[in-house]
Amino acid sequence: MPQQITKRLVFLFCILFFSNNIFAQIDSAFNNTTSDTIIVKKIILSGNEKTKEHIIYREFIFHENDTLSRRVFEAAVKRTKENLLNTFLFNFVDIEYVTDNNFHTVVTVELAERWYLWPIPIFELVDRNFNEWWQTQDFSRTNFGLNLSQQNFRGRKESLNVITRFGFDQNFGILYSVPYINKNQKTGFRVGFNYFQSKEVNYNVIDNKLVSVRTDEDFVFRQVYSGMRFSHRIRHNNSLSAALEYRYTKVRDTLVQLNSEYLLPNTDRQKLLVFSIRYQIDSRDSKSYPLKGDLARLSLVKQGFGALENEPDHTYAFLIYKHHHELGNRLNLSGSVAAKLSDGKRISYFNSRALGYENFFVRGYELYVINGQHFSLFKSNLKYNLVKERVYHLKWLPSKKFNKVPLAFYVNAYSDFAYVHDNYFESTNPLANEWINGFGAGIDFVTYYDLVTRFDYSINKFGDKAFFIHFRAPI
Repeated sequence: MPQQITKRLVFLFCILFFSNNIFAQIDSAFNNTTSDTIIVKKIILSGNEKTKEHIIYREFIFHENDTLSRRVFEAAVKRTKENLLNTFLFNFVDIEYVTDNNFHTVVTVELAERWYLWPIPIFELVDRNFNEWWQTQDFSRTNFGLNLSQQNFRGRKESLNVITRFGFDQNFGILYSVPYINKNQKTGFRVGFNYFQSKEVNYNVIDNKLVSVRTDEDFVFRQVYSGMRFSHRIRHNNSLSAALEYRYTKVRDTLVQLNSEYLLPNTDRQKLLVFSIRYQIDSRDSKSYPLKGDLARLSLVKQGFGALENEPDHTYAFLIYKHHHELGNRLNLSGSVAAKLSDGKRISYFNSRALGYENFFVRGYELYVINGQHFSLFKSNLKYNLVKERVYHLKWLPSKKFNKVPLAFYVNAYSDFAYVHDNYFESTNPLANEWINGFGAGIDFVTYYDLVTRFDYSINKFGDKAFFIHFRAPI
């Protein structure tokens, strides 16, 4: 199985390489002249009350005084609009242009900025997802607090997040992100610090279900995190980043007694340095709910360098490829491949994850966790735009940042399958080392501020049938 995953990683890396060359050819085509050309004489921006003009212009595929073929210009206008929307700074972007008899073109860009300051009250469930919490419906398993989020800080697309969370889990953190620090606006960074503690923690997986321990008197798990990531934007769709993180983890003796391999070697604390690099190509029309385009991402992660106390030594590669295609007649087809290939070493439970976390799961297995050293995950989705996107004007709301609400509905059918390879915990991990599959149908609701709500009805390989709720795009 590792050899099969290796072949898929090599194949998808080739896709990354050739896609990069294709984008380079498209970029070079912008300066070529044909018999049907236009000259971009002027670009006029409006509606950017806070956002600086240079932040907007860095998303443009074309610029003033460019001479382009009409076909290339129209494609550039379309892509520029998608780029601006994908900054998550604007609710709406309208680009219009007028060309005179001398082929001189004036481009007008009308922007509707979002609301950027969000003092967001926190009320959340402790469990991995809503579907798992619904099994107990225990409201004591909740957190509350405040997440103060300032997006587009100083009008430069910077973001500042300060979080204070109390309740079952507690954490205090700050995250600051800058899109660029150099003159050509291509190199940026993100820095963060977080302190987290919890009275309950999952300490093992038995029969592919998480097993947890809870103490009401004291916190059973504590972690300090700090990290920094530098990013470089190679082209509009291509980026390269590198990150360095430090994590200090301390658990109670109770946890070590329940699972001696929670933190190897049989210890109650761990210090860890993590270094990672990531290369990404993203040509999707929308990052929150894409209908066409591709995403390819390759990450290499090194956990531990042998310099800190009880530091593990683990290396893995992670690759994601997603494709979205318009079939016409309101139909869209999407597919994705995700694969992880590690060095295969036996590492602690805490540092080992495969399927069942974040958005990496087979639909129909939301309540299962499958750990292992390697995995591959394949998803496919056929969706029909039941109600085309329509903008509703709520006249009773005075704010322009909220009173225009886009809304669209999609019905879809899907099928997923995956394989997890595990060398060490097969007795308590029975879904590993075999193919699993799930399929079903659902309906998606998509609106502004990147809000996606999905209602799925899924069937897995055991014939189990259930409704599930999700709050992000399926692929």
